[in-house]
Amino acid sequence: MPLHRRTFGLSWNSCKQTSSFLNGEIAKHGLSQRWLTQTTVREEVFIDSQGQEKRRVLVRAKAHNEWRVIQQLLKYGDQAELVEPAHLREHMRQAVIRMMSFYEKKDTP
Repeated sequence: MPLHRRTFGLSWNSCKQTSSFLNGEIAKHGLSQRWLTQTTVREEVFIDSQGQEKRRVLVRAKAHNEWRVIQQLLKYGDQAELVEPAHLREHMRQAVIRMMSFYEKKDTP
């Protein structure tokens, strides 16, 4: 097995520090134990597009590798936003675009 594996351009062999916003309800019930470390940085209250007051929490976490970061945040769906690092945010954006394309196809089996 190679020392440095890559999947979809993501690093497999380096610890990554990330910052993400998570829905306040998710954060209230506890975050994933799969993070190596995690710290709540701050909480924000905002009004969503429907005029409802919402809460989100900025979390700084460290993961084994970039692939793990993407997988962990995808499980939260639209309740999570990867803020940094910028290159990993771009990988997340591309993953979401690929996923969206599955549902935009007119000819489904």
